[in-house]
Amino acid sequence: MYNKNKSPFMPKQLHYKILLLEDDLGLNDTIADFLSENHFEVTSLYSGEDAQDAIYENNFDLLLLDVNVPAPNGFELLKIIRDEGVTAPAIFLTSRNGLDDLETGYDVGCDDYIRKPFALKELLLRMQTLLKRNFFHAHNETITISDDVTYDTT
Repeated sequence: MYNKNKSPFMPKQLHYKILLLEDDLGLNDTIADFLSENHFEVTSLYSGEDAQDAIYENNFDLLLLDVNVPAPNGFELLKIIRDEGVTAPAIFLTSRNGLDDLETGYDVGCDDYIRKPFALKELLLRMQTLLKRNFFHAHNETITISDDVTYDTT
């Protein structure tokens, strides 16, 4: 039987790491609270510069990026980190609704684009779809720790 309070994709014991870049304090809090209630570990940030630092210091499973934030904006940030090899999936959450903006978002490397206002449940469903695919993680069978130490991930 389906339990609407339990996600079929996100078991309670899994805590996906999410970066949330949103400069609207109220919306940032609302999204962060909702995602925390759904067993995500959320890092909330308000500027592109802080988000860029956090991305380089952490291994996030998913990026939620507003476009209109203090420099660099969401489009610029995603282009920078994609050029640096960051492959975590990214969803833009933005009030920009023109087709040119949508095209720019996909051109710089987003995996989804959600126009504000949006339902939190819709955001959750889109996140779950990206995360269950698990396409963004490199699947190495052996990790080399040092010249004489390796770890088999299988």
